[in-house]
Amino acid sequence: MPNISRPGANYITTPSDIERRDQGTIRSDYRINAKQTLFGRYSYASDDLGNAAYIKGLGVIRPDRTHFLVIGFTDLLTPNLISESRASFTRSFLARVSDGNTTTTNYAAQAGLQNLAAQPGDYTLPNINLSGYAPGTPAASSGFVGYGTHIVQNNLYYRISETTTWIKNRHNLKFGADVNRLMVGYDQGQSQNGILRSEEH
Repeated sequence: MPNISRPGANYITTPSDIERRDQGTIRSDYRINAKQTLFGRYSYASDDLGNAAYIKGLGVIRPDRTHFLVIGFTDLLTPNLISESRASFTRSFLARVSDGNTTTTNYAAQAGLQNLAAQPGDYTLPNINLSGYAPGTPAASSGFVGYGTHIVQNNLYYRISETTTWIKNRHNLKFGADVNRLMVGYDQGQSQNGILRSEEH
């Protein structure tokens, strides 16, 4: 039955999306002596989502993965002076890519389209736009067949901190330093497999 809210659309389907989430944490504590302790913790989180479309290559795969590592050292310098040192590292990977071909067949180039920026593993058919027709696909895709968008983000986050606590009677005084560094790697392409467009005249 045609959908009158989208002129030209007479085929509607709702394929199943996919989602898988995994999380895990490992921690180890070690007592060096009566005054010094050491700990380490590693955490991993994976969130894989897939927005399917009515054909392969038009859907979206969204893998998000995070690694987090922290090491801490506590030293009781004196009965009223405590030193706490921390070093941590975080890596986050996020992507929005096509659910199509993951081999090295560049179908768009074989069709004669030139000056494309697609990379192996991201090859799909060209995006096809037909004037007056609505594909009814995920918002990131505006046409038929090809997804046409590639987003990959790699973030690295380093942090080192030192805190010293001084205890005097009923008073606590904390002072120290915290150094952070964030590096963001971002790669985005639009219509890297080309566009075939039909216009009304």
